[in-house]
Amino acid sequence: MPAIPPDHRVDAARPGPLDLLADLARRRSDGALALCAGLGLLGAVAAAAGTARWPLLAIPALAAAAVAAFGAWGIADRTAAERHLAHDGSDHVDDALRVLRILFGVGGIAATVGFGLAVMVLLLGSGWF
Repeated sequence: MPAIPPDHRVDAARPGPLDLLADLARRRSDGALALCAGLGLLGAVAAAAGTARWPLLAIPALAAAAVAAFGAWGIADRTAAERHLAHDGSDHVDDALRVLRILFGVGGIAATVGFGLAVMVLLLGSGWF
């Protein structure tokens, strides 16, 4: 029986979708991350406050919130990595950056799941829109 190739093994370390997003954020420039965070936040606020038919605007608001969370997470991750390279000691700023990365990550995942659910509701025609 032939040996199982290393990339087909059950215990092979494969990057998941969150690992791929983290790698994508780490390869972006500071300006691109700031643009994602800023424009995403402005887009989410504008879409959420735009009209009385709020369910229809949930889709662009959630998409913009996911983009904003991506940019903010990337900025917090880069700042934490630079602080780690600068010194080995841990202080309250490092702890705060760790909490921010968790919050932005959870917020981005929640916005992405909400976006997917809102699109499904729109496509299934439940009458919410």
